[in-house]
Formats: sequence, C-alpha cells, structure tokens
Amino acid sequence: MPPDKSARALRRQRRLDAEAERMHDQLVRSPDALGAHPSTVGSTLWALAVVAIAVGAVLGLAYASTRASGWWEWLLVAMGWWCVWVFTPRPYHLDDDITLLDPTSAPQLHEVIRALAEHLGVAPPRLVGVNADLNAFVAGVGWRHRQALVLGLPLIAAHPGHRWLGIVGHELGHLRGRDTWSSTLQSVAMAIVVRAGYVLSP
Repeated sequence: MPPDKSARALRRQRRLDAEAERMHDQLVRSPDALGAHPSTVGSTLWALAVVAIAVGAVLGLAYASTRASGWWEWLLVAMGWWCVWVFTPRPYHLDDDITLLDPTSAPQLHEVIRALAEHLGVAPPRLVGVNADLNAFVAGVGWRHRQALVLGLPLIAAHPGHRWLGIVGHELGHLRGRDTWSSTLQSVAMAIVVRAGYVLSP
C-alpha cells in the first residue's frame, strides 16, 4: 500500500514534528521541565497504596503476636507470618545470561558511560553488563539496590557508529529521573499482589 500523502496526513505530520521540536527545545533548556506521565504517577500511587497496606498488615500481625494467648490464636498468628514470608518480594538479581563487564575488561565502555553519566548529572551505574537480547535496561540489583546497566549486543550492533550512544543516554536518563526507584516500588507491589493471588486462589 502506498504511503498516505493526503493533505490531512501531511498536516498531522507537521503538527507532530512541531510538537517534537517544541519538546526537544524545552528539554534542552531545562531537562527537568517535563513531569512524569499521568499513568506513571497513577502506577506509583497504586504501588504506594499496596505497600502501605502490606506494611499495615505486618504491623497489625506483630501486635497480634504480642497479644496471642490461646492455641488457636497462636495458630492464626503462625499462619499470618507464613503469609508474610510467602508474600514478601525478593530482591531483583540479574539473569544468568548477562555477562558483567568490569572496568579492567572493558575500560573504554566504562569510560564512555562515565562521561555520559557525568554530562547528564547522574552517578554512573555500579554494574555494566551485556546479553544477547534486542533490548537495553537499567535496574536496581540486590538488597542494596545497586544500579545496573545492561546492553543487548544485537541492539548495539543495529546502531553502528556513535548512534548506540543514544541508547546509553536514554537508559541513563532513567537514572536521572529515578525511574528505577519507581519501577522497583511498582515491582514490589505487583509481586505482593501476584503472590497473594497465588496463595488465595482455589
């Protein structure tokens, strides 16, 4: 099918181009000018509510544990703590297919990432890894929430020259916006809901 070259399509394309240029200029002038998308704010508020309910339930269970007297009360308390153990999310760990690159094995890559992070005003990720996925992402790893940047080699190969730096800059932008913290909060809330649904389902 030939591309739509109608006047309506051209006007729509001009509006999109103008809006993209406006947003680009705004970001260049003030990188923090654009706020979070409403859906992101809503997801974060939902996650906060789920975590707050979970924390309240744990505090209530802790109080009940100090007041239990009969065997049936202790049985309910034991079941409650078992549910807490089951529902509690575990820290995120990198998959086994990800190869971590330390500064001694890939000094140029780490230097480029450090320079880009310094330009964006963020701390460079503690961990840098590669895998065979057509993807790139940043994530908080372990209980200490160490920032990790993972680059998919096929994605890098598909952007030769210096174009792959845009991918790195995009991922570092998530760190600037502290997206890993909001995504971790949402992951924790989702894990609680999924684990609760698994236990409570017939």
